[in-house]
Amino acid sequence: MCKKYCDFLTHCSKVAYNLTFKLKERYGDQKCARVLDNGSENSKFVSKYALDKIRTYEMKVTEIMIDQRKTYLVGVSFHTTRMTKKKAKELLEEDAKKQYTLLWRYVVELRRVSTGNTFKINAERTSLTYEPRFRRFYFCFDGCKKAFIMM
Repeated sequence: MCKKYCDFLTHCSKVAYNLTFKLKERYGDQKCARVLDNGSENSKFVSKYALDKIRTYEMKVTEIMIDQRKTYLVGVSFHTTRMTKKKAKELLEEDAKKQYTLLWRYVVELRRVSTGNTFKINAERTSLTYEPRFRRFYFCFDGCKKAFIMM
């Protein structure tokens, strides 16, 4: 139903396993313009679609708002978009921490496979109460060393 109360009414239903809707019935003519700003947009919805773009490069809040308007024809408030960016950064930081913890397992597995492999992981600890923070990772495979020496 139109929010401006012109005599426009539609009945839609969601298509199963899809992100589209099917228009079933339409009554009257819409005389007012499309409204892009609505209250149904929350940071969870926006972050779902903006996370990949935020992951690839640093986007400003206004760029995210413009992207949502162009791509999904939805207007999102500045506050909602700012919360979205904050949540997305937190998710990306958690993902990075998880990947760095897997690095230690990777070293152990490569040592198990070949004892000639060389590894060096540098981590720094800013305080005794904080966990060590990843700084650098160096590795050299035994096969690469032997091939270089033979040249």
